[in-house]
Amino acid sequence: MVDAFLALPPDAWRDDHDALMRREKVVFSRTLARASWPNTAVRRDLVPEVSRLKRAGGHRLRTWGSLSLVTQLLTAGLVDRLRLVRFPLVADEAGRQAAFATMASCDLELVHHEVLDDRLLLEEYHPTGRDIPRALPG
Repeated sequence: MVDAFLALPPDAWRDDHDALMRREKVVFSRTLARASWPNTAVRRDLVPEVSRLKRAGGHRLRTWGSLSLVTQLLTAGLVDRLRLVRFPLVADEAGRQAAFATMASCDLELVHHEVLDDRLLLEEYHPTGRDIPRALPG
């Protein structure tokens, strides 16, 4: 995922590039030894490191683009807010991985939604910590 961001042309970033480069960042990777971005640490152990960062406080933590990473954080109970952007794309069986298909159940409460640029839908959820209703065996 880091490679995809690094490959973006400068005009794709608009005004966001400089602000992002000033921020402290953590990249989770099993293959990278270091990151070429400024102010960026590379870590291997996702759940312990995010737990430590949350306990330390002071900064909102964000993830970009990794469904695997978000699924692991949701499963570990480390997500306070889940923001999804839905794109108008229909894909057949050869399309992308179904979101959260490999994850155990997680009850989410919709707390905000907004239409962006007449095409994209931003949805914001908070995990409730409750189990989801299940059908009775019958």
